Amino acid sequence: MQTELRTRELEGEVTSLARAQELSQQSYVSGVIPLTDVLDSDRLLLTAPTIWPQSRATMQGRPCGCFARSAGLVGLRRSS
Repeated sequence: MQTELRTRELEGEVTSLARAQELSQQSYVSGVIPLTDVLDSDRLLLTAPTIWPQSRATMQGRPCGCFARSAGLVGLRRSS
């Protein structure tokens, strides 16, 4: 349930970033903002998909971490 909620939040963030990028491009063409602002919005939009898988992996890894802690497996070292 939480994973689905987080997925929807991330989709909303990407949609918002895409809209912000589009508006910044229009503002630049109109001469309202400098090119660096457009490049910043491009960078944010391009990095959003790389954050998404990391967040999903974190969300999916939480139950494993909880199980490991409850079973006393955290902190155990393997002998080599």
